[in-house]
Amino acid sequence: MSKNAEWLESYLVKACGFSGPVKQVVAIPGWRVVETALTNPRVVTGKGAGHAVLQAIDANGEARFSSTQLTRLVAAMEALCRDVEV
Repeated sequence: MSKNAEWLESYLVKACGFSGPVKQVVAIPGWRVVETALTNPRVVTGKGAGHAVLQAIDANGEARFSSTQLTRLVAAMEALCRDVEV
């Protein structure tokens, strides 16, 4: 696992109070990426990032997080990603 994935997993434990698996995905917007194998990290187009996340979530065909946990994860990620100054 990369240092970035380790940091994110640690951040989510502190922000949400629980841990979940962190998968690495490299999204390259504007490029044509053809995946021939599922590597670690995954390399996808910018539009393929959402699909890669859904594949990771559905890997076992069962929900990994409750709706409450998912709400906490989304809020923690938005706090990291929504950095707009006006």
